[in-house]
Amino acid sequence: MTKIITKIAFALLFMLMVIRPGFAQTEKPGGLLFNSNYAFSFDQRTSLNLNPEESLLIKDKLTLSFKLSFWSYDRLGYIFRAFGDKNLSIDLIYRPGEISIGLLFLIINGNESSIKVRIPDEVLIRNYWHQVNLTFEPEQNQIILEFNNDSYIENDVDFPEGTTLNFIFGVNSVGSHATGDVPEMAIKDIKLTSKETLINHWPLDQVKGDQAIDVVGKKKARITNPNWLKRKHHFWEKKETIVTDNFPGLLFDHDNQQLLIVNRKHLDTYNVVAQQWSTQHYKNAFPLPDYANHYLLDTFRNVPLAFDLEPKHIAYYNPSLEKWTDVETDTLPIQNRWRPAIFQNPLNQHIMVMSGYGFFTAKNDLISYIPETQRWSTVPLKGDLYKPRYSPVIGQGFNDGEFFLFGGIGNASGKQELGLNSIYDLFLLDLRDSTLTKIWELNHLEKDLLPVGSLIIDKKDSSFYTLCFPHIRENATLKLYKFKINSPQYEIVSDSIPYPYYHIAKFDASLSLNEKTKEFIAATRIEINDDSSRVNLYSLSYPPISLQDLNFQEFNRLTTARNNRALVVLGIFIVALLIALTIFYKLYKRKSKLPENTPATQDLTTQEQFSSLFVDQHKRGHNSIFLFGGFKVIDNNSTDITTKFSPKLRELFTIILLYTFNEKGGISTKKLTEKLWPYGDAQSAKNARGVSVQRLRAILESVPGARVNYADLWTIHLENNVYCDIEKALHIMQDSGAPPTFETFQELLSILSRGPLLPDMHFDWLDPLKIQLIDRFIHVLLQCSGDSVFARNSSVLVQIANTILIHDEFNDDALKMKILALRALEKHGQARTFFDEFADRYKKLYDEDYPQKFVDLTK
Repeated sequence: MTKIITKIAFALLFMLMVIRPGFAQTEKPGGLLFNSNYAFSFDQRTSLNLNPEESLLIKDKLTLSFKLSFWSYDRLGYIFRAFGDKNLSIDLIYRPGEISIGLLFLIINGNESSIKVRIPDEVLIRNYWHQVNLTFEPEQNQIILEFNNDSYIENDVDFPEGTTLNFIFGVNSVGSHATGDVPEMAIKDIKLTSKETLINHWPLDQVKGDQAIDVVGKKKARITNPNWLKRKHHFWEKKETIVTDNFPGLLFDHDNQQLLIVNRKHLDTYNVVAQQWSTQHYKNAFPLPDYANHYLLDTFRNVPLAFDLEPKHIAYYNPSLEKWTDVETDTLPIQNRWRPAIFQNPLNQHIMVMSGYGFFTAKNDLISYIPETQRWSTVPLKGDLYKPRYSPVIGQGFNDGEFFLFGGIGNASGKQELGLNSIYDLFLLDLRDSTLTKIWELNHLEKDLLPVGSLIIDKKDSSFYTLCFPHIRENATLKLYKFKINSPQYEIVSDSIPYPYYHIAKFDASLSLNEKTKEFIAATRIEINDDSSRVNLYSLSYPPISLQDLNFQEFNRLTTARNNRALVVLGIFIVALLIALTIFYKLYKRKSKLPENTPATQDLTTQEQFSSLFVDQHKRGHNSIFLFGGFKVIDNNSTDITTKFSPKLRELFTIILLYTFNEKGGISTKKLTEKLWPYGDAQSAKNARGVSVQRLRAILESVPGARVNYADLWTIHLENNVYCDIEKALHIMQDSGAPPTFETFQELLSILSRGPLLPDMHFDWLDPLKIQLIDRFIHVLLQCSGDSVFARNSSVLVQIANTILIHDEFNDDALKMKILALRALEKHGQARTFFDEFADRYKKLYDEDYPQKFVDLTK
């Protein structure tokens, strides 16, 4: 034990020697966005006071430097005001110019100086950062403004002896210097340098807070109404909503930085930079059927095109003439293709269509449209096997003619009746020789995840981005995923976008990267009715940041902001820790000499019996039905057939199953219809119910011993050879009025520890039933935790508490149980950390502090 303490001491002292504040060598996301007078009242506008505590004495050469970005070019306002008590005031003001320029003015003591900076409008865009340096030269009576690479000098500036200045960016409410005009701007990386020595540095790279930390001089700048830009690198911002026709095309024009929405009677265009809509009405009729769903931006002609393969037509739109030109083609058999990958060959301008779904079959072929001959043809492919699928995403590779293909839904045969599953593989398609090369395949990605939109390559670190969503959920959400190209690694780098997907034709999404404003633009189409859809636009700053990295960077920022006194505190902490370890060691030796019947002793028999508690009993090879941790069905051949259940069939099977085993004995036809088919006439509901039951019975044929019965009530009959976790758990509780035996409790805890009950399913009838069931399970677990067999074993109590918290994240009883059990195991640090994390989650969810203190839970 003494050797262990010595090793810990040396490790901690080594950390003490190597920990030093440092700065990244490359520019990182960050900045403070100012609420301007354009959209905010005076009390809501942003202010940044660099030195609220005391004015800064201007005695020697002093340089104020910062990075500046304009979120809009047409709003006048103060970048900053510098003023003091010696009748010296300096203002940097932005004003839009008359002809495609912006102007910066330096105002000294209320008068225009000779310094005027002209800024072209093409760089007056968000996320385009300008370097600004303002140098005060008291001895030379000069002020020098450097804007990017240009310098401007104002001479004969009077600096009275003892001049002090306060620097305030944005809105200012201080006395006679008050102003409310604030341009739409962002600031970051503010520095003050005195005689070439850096004395203050406010990176403004925070995620939250109303104080900016000075990582050099330790001065705290005061901020009102902060809007931290780093959050925009993880959290999607909803920009616009527009109602469109049904089945519109969503296209992104990279050359002109605009999103095109192709409707049946008009073309909607959203300028991403200016954030403005425009509409162009067609002078002739849209030539294709209403259900035509294939669109592409012809990058050679820079015009949108639409095409249909049933019948075969292709149409080009001419924006100058505001007309469509229709071309009929007739060289391939009729092909009904939904969700193919559509792209253009940069080598020959051919229109390419890869994979897709039609006539109950997924495809893996490549067809090409040749504009010169107006003919479609099949392109023979060679190389690695590419499974038939629909909904792959595609993006241009590193070289002309190369494209990356990722994911989709399919199987080895393409036949829907054999079950279509999510596929997570990455292929390189080289159109120079029509070769497919498999790069990697993932087997551990979240189940039933489907990419949508497009695939965007990031050449800087050989990765790609795409939107993904769980397509089996009716209330799904889109998230941005980042994948490595050279290895099967990924991370989620955004929060969620609502995407209530339930049918292949009723929803759509697109993803693009606007390199000019350094933003991802996501567009989602959601059907409103048979005639219209709603398109929502979202933006996310590039590069995106995962939530884990966002939190880590905030922690790292706070760490690097500490001064050398923090190292002294750390040294004191290490000494105290060594003393504590020594004390614990002595207590440990003393406690090891206690008789076996003392409270500190664990029941070894019980401990050994629980050592295999969490060996997964659910890795059952065949005939299994799981509801805990997610809906899952394994057939008699040990094959996962979950994907054969459509959302409606999952709901039908689940409601009958739960009503069968939850003390109800089944569900009546009337109640079943009311809950699953509440709309439409009785005959339509009867037909839909009959078809769904027939399909469900067909699927369950591969699970011998599981079947749907009807005799006054609809029930699920399970024979002994079929394992069902919810049936087993309910049986354990209903076996008798007494608590479960040790053996049955062990099995119950193993079932419940698998995960929440049906976490991906949410229906009006289901949610109350889930709450009722979970309350019953938690009641049994709490009841067992007081039993002497379990109560004297702290390790078991920790497992019980963990299981309860899976189903009720803020259960007070489980919180106290785990803290007391951890302390009994002498894991005091874990107990404290667990409580702090619990309280943090509570605070974030309810926006109030957890009502109990840690010390109260240890009694």
